[in-house]
Amino acid sequence: MQRRNSVAAACAYADVKTTLNTSVLAADANCAGAPASVCYVNINCVQAPVSANLTDDLVEFHHIAALGNLSRFQPSTLSIVESDATISLAHFVPPPAMTSLYEPLPT
Repeated sequence: MQRRNSVAAACAYADVKTTLNTSVLAADANCAGAPASVCYVNINCVQAPVSANLTDDLVEFHHIAALGNLSRFQPSTLSIVESDATISLAHFVPPPAMTSLYEPLPT
């Protein structure tokens, strides 16, 4: 019997600096099985439980450490609120329909 070596593919977001309260916003293959095309994932590409509450018409997202591949994100506007730190764009792939990206500046 021949033995196969299987190596799991590394998560594309493994290098993102996150905290306990932040995650990566994605709309890619990592969101398979989620109720919406967009989901929150951790640095292991595991969906956060809060992803179950997302819908395809939602455009406001909280506590984002990074924007990932959003190629399947459908709305034209994306708004980020209550972020704890600088948002990484290292893995950002904008969606085709996006015309606006908002992050409120602190006052």
